[in-house]
Amino acid sequence: MAWSRTASASSTTTGFTHARPLPGQICLEVDDLLFTADHVLSRITPHQSPASITPFCGLELYLQSLDKVRRLGGIRLALPGHEAPIEDMPARIGAIAATTNAGWARCLISAVTR
Repeated sequence: MAWSRTASASSTTTGFTHARPLPGQICLEVDDLLFTADHVLSRITPHQSPASITPFCGLELYLQSLDKVRRLGGIRLALPGHEAPIEDMPARIGAIAATTNAGWARCLISAVTR
């Protein structure tokens, strides 16, 4: 997936603005802030449509794109489109991944023990 670097969004913004395309979402980095839209939320996770019916969606792509965002350096604060600001984005993404993996583990155990 391509990453783009564009000129500053406004004359009052210093540095550069990074448009970071992710499957189904876009995150916008301005200096040390990351506007995460619905991609990373502070309390809940966005609904994931199956990739088989919604191109560029699905849990696998969502987790891959979360990993890309987690590896960003220099982010002081993430600002989601809903809910509270996220001060520790890597930790929040870790919590999302852990919850997702635990849910899949429960599904697999349930399927095997039937």
